[in-house]
Amino acid sequence: MSTIHANTPLDCLFRMETCALLSGIEIPLMALRSQVASAIDAVVHTGRLSDGSRKVIAISEVLPLKNGEYQTQDLIAWKTDGVDADGKIQGRFVLKARPTFAEQASLMGIELPEMPQ
Repeated sequence: MSTIHANTPLDCLFRMETCALLSGIEIPLMALRSQVASAIDAVVHTGRLSDGSRKVIAISEVLPLKNGEYQTQDLIAWKTDGVDADGKIQGRFVLKARPTFAEQASLMGIELPEMPQ
């Protein structure tokens, strides 16, 4: 587990790639991307909302490379519903996609929420 400043889960992967490239170790870009994509399972994206509160904005799964490009899939995302009388952001988490590891989780006894219809 680590922290990196980025604007989106996908941007996080590019920033990790940049940090590795700046290290001075010479590695082909495709090999580096393959290592990043296979080493990172998920990205938890947090942000500061307009009321000053910090929230988890999205939890995204990192998928295998596609044509040499990073792929992510939002599993859960924050949906702002509005602002209350005190100016506090009101909202909820929304399930966006079933993770690719859902079957493995089930075999380990971990029950994941069902996707809404």
